Amino acid sequence: MGRVLVVGLAGAVRRWPVVLLLWAVGALFGLAFSIAAGHWLDQALEASLATRTLLQDLSLNLLIELWHYHRESLTLLLAVGAVLGLTQLAVTIALNAGVAGTAQDARAAVTWAEFWKRAFGLYPVFARLWLLATAAELLVLGGLASATWLGVRWLAESPDEMARYYLIAAATVVGGPLLLLLVTIHDHARLYAARKGGGALQAMGWAGWFVVRGDARAFLLALVLVALGGAGYLLYRSVVMFVPATSAFGVTVSLLWGQVLLQSRALLRVTAFVAESELQAELLE
Repeated sequence: MGRVLVVGLAGAVRRWPVVLLLWAVGALFGLAFSIAAGHWLDQALEASLATRTLLQDLSLNLLIELWHYHRESLTLLLAVGAVLGLTQLAVTIALNAGVAGTAQDARAAVTWAEFWKRAFGLYPVFARLWLLATAAELLVLGGLASATWLGVRWLAESPDEMARYYLIAAATVVGGPLLLLLVTIHDHARLYAARKGGGALQAMGWAGWFVVRGDARAFLLALVLVALGGAGYLLYRSVVMFVPATSAFGVTVSLLWGQVLLQSRALLRVTAFVAESELQAELLE
């Protein structure tokens, strides 16, 4: 496992321009919505003190008043956010296709010509894989939510006040690994489609077998990557707590530190694809 992680990280470092591209795309869409939301708040609140204190004091009453008195303009802002989100999704599918399509040889340099060739060539199958994976994830979430809701209603008259909380905790414990399993299968399906070709259903079926029965390290690697991502987020939050966002300097430091988090996530995303590709190569070759 350690060797696979080292190979993945080394491959991601060799692909640093791709890491920067993933970060830049995420930052660009985030900046676009932030500008739109900031302009809307400035207009809705008429540059009042509340505009400058929302970052520190997000009042529910204020949000209710904004919805009540500025519903039309807020609806427009949400529409802008939806358009930006769908556009980012479409671009992200292409970027993931480029990363997965060039992840087979961790030691080889990646040219932009090859990256974009793979990104556009694999886009149709990657889009179908995203639809299949999203449908499966929603099905799992819907099933767990429905079962939990029915269980909570059934326990409404229970003398044990903690019973419903135990039920919710159990659903969370079951749902977390299931969702991670589906995400891992999705990743390996994308890599298989990039390596071997074929349709989305074939790739998803092979990836399901590989993650569940082919190589036990596939799910373990996913757990390690999630732990690394969680550790990075905890480090980010621990620093943000001591940076007061009440001045221009504090806000600037917070924004720059946030970009470091986004860059680390982009590095981890490329590391995951390269490391998972290394696992597949050991079996397929």
